[in-house]
Amino acid sequence: MTIGVLNVLAATLMSVAIGTNKWAEASVVRNIAISSGNLTRDASFTAGFKYIGMFRGCEEKKYGSYFEPRSRCFNALEEYGEIAKAELAYAALISCCLCICLQVIITYILLYDELVRSASKRMQCTIPTVTMSFIVFLGSTSFGSYVYLYRQYLQVSLLSKSDRQDGFSTQGSSSLGFSFWLMAVASLLNILSLLMIIVGNLKRGKETLSFGRRNINKSDVTLKQRDGPVMMMY
Repeated sequence: MTIGVLNVLAATLMSVAIGTNKWAEASVVRNIAISSGNLTRDASFTAGFKYIGMFRGCEEKKYGSYFEPRSRCFNALEEYGEIAKAELAYAALISCCLCICLQVIITYILLYDELVRSASKRMQCTIPTVTMSFIVFLGSTSFGSYVYLYRQYLQVSLLSKSDRQDGFSTQGSSSLGFSFWLMAVASLLNILSLLMIIVGNLKRGKETLSFGRRNINKSDVTLKQRDGPVMMMY
């Protein structure tokens, strides 16, 4: 029952993570050159923000003090193709979706008592262990893909090439958002569930082994009791 609850919680967190848009976020700064007579100096000011999720993202950029901020929302997967490698984002997204599907299946199996009781003891151990192993693998794939995407590309810049040419920058302000950390917590809960299943299988195996030994000992005692009177006759 505890494992089923953990799976429900993990599936919920991962679903929320996919549905929200704060996988990576940053403050936008604009660097400009200010001319004063024969002197030119560089200046910078906070010019907005940008965040991006798995399906959608938004940004706001301010070009100067006398200009209205420009806001836009965009398709996240298309944006990843411009600022990074979309293949890594697709890997993280697909892994998350498959992970959620398997979590729903394993939760149904664990919470449906009649289905569990009707299965053999070997299947009761094998199916949850194999399924949870796949879930942990998919969660790790999603986590690793997005961390690599962030470290190699998003941490350097969350902006497109044209934005960088206009003097905008996010360098030093990029960070992983709460959506990513929800996915990370869900992956940890999946690992905990797998460990609990493995420990439960080991305990069940020890109990089965000790029960078999007790039966063997009882059989030996019964045989000795039967042979005792026969030996006395001789």
